[in-house]
Amino acid sequence: MTTSRHPGAGSPGLVPAPDGGRAETAAATQGTVISRRDLGLGLLSAAALSLAAPRRARALEKTSVTISVGGKSSPNYLVLTAAERLGHFQEQGLTVAINDFNSGSRAIQALVGGSVDATVGYFDHAVHLQAKGQRIKSIVQLGRYPALVLAKRADLADQIKGYGDLRGRPVGVTGPGSSTHFLLSHLLEKNGFAKDSVSVIGVGVGASVVAAIDQKRVDVIVQVEPVVTMLSRDRKVEIMLDTRTPEGTQEVYGGPYPAAVLLAGQKAIQDNPATMQALVSAFVKTLHWIAKATPDEIVALMPADYQLGDKPLYTEVIRNNKATYSPTGVMDLAAAETAVRFLADMDAVVAKAAIDPRGVFDNRFVEAVR
Repeated sequence: MTTSRHPGAGSPGLVPAPDGGRAETAAATQGTVISRRDLGLGLLSAAALSLAAPRRARALEKTSVTISVGGKSSPNYLVLTAAERLGHFQEQGLTVAINDFNSGSRAIQALVGGSVDATVGYFDHAVHLQAKGQRIKSIVQLGRYPALVLAKRADLADQIKGYGDLRGRPVGVTGPGSSTHFLLSHLLEKNGFAKDSVSVIGVGVGASVVAAIDQKRVDVIVQVEPVVTMLSRDRKVEIMLDTRTPEGTQEVYGGPYPAAVLLAGQKAIQDNPATMQALVSAFVKTLHWIAKATPDEIVALMPADYQLGDKPLYTEVIRNNKATYSPTGVMDLAAAETAVRFLADMDAVVAKAAIDPRGVFDNRFVEAVR
């Protein structure tokens, strides 16, 4: 796990006024005699001004926040890095530390264990956790297509022609219990094969995936960008299934399907509403920036090591994936319904829980920004 900290601007707890003015305390006037009439007029004037002036933001319950993520460099989680580097967290008076794990499942464990305040991860995790009695919710949608890809090693193309040919083979996912693992399990069961008919191996994201393919430690991968485009370009893998497009998402899931979101526990949401609002406001502003930015501008914002040594390739990845980011941050009920239905079909625990899709997300913070 790696940790990065982005300090907030200004004094802790000082929330800037919405109009850009300073949050400050008026100095008391000394040595002045004020009549009851003057005092009354002053109070009336102050009341009138308070009604006319924009409401100031509530004081933050917490100014230091920790967010976990499983593979921060993945384009699927690009919104987190963009918010950090654009300074949108600081604008909200937040100091944000980011704990980067090698898989989404480990990032979620940190949230459940209470060592972080929120997690950037896939919506699937919220559904699975609610089925187990954990009150975790999505509070802003970051990705609107899963962007997960199933691919086989090119040298095994003549041996792996269908899902039945996966049986007994090592399949690399970002991590056991991750969204890539969920998709693999679904595809196996949908095609009549047991989930444990393959050997699941956590290979992380990025360069570690390339190494797993080069060293032939896995025969098949379920992965995310940019490694998918890199391996495809180098003809090291052949794509079997692609959910980077609305058409591919519809084919696999039978409807719209939410991807990356910001997850938080219900208690944290209730206890820290102003802090959660600040986080969501930062992410929504970032989504608006991404929607208007060019691929070159987005690439210029990202750390150089995200490019895996190939800037033109990374630029192409961003160009191909730009449409996967939510332009608004609003969770569509139909997408949440698809996710709950999909996960219930493949997991008896989720099915038994009879989860209400409306209870897995909370759009109030996003709507307050609009």
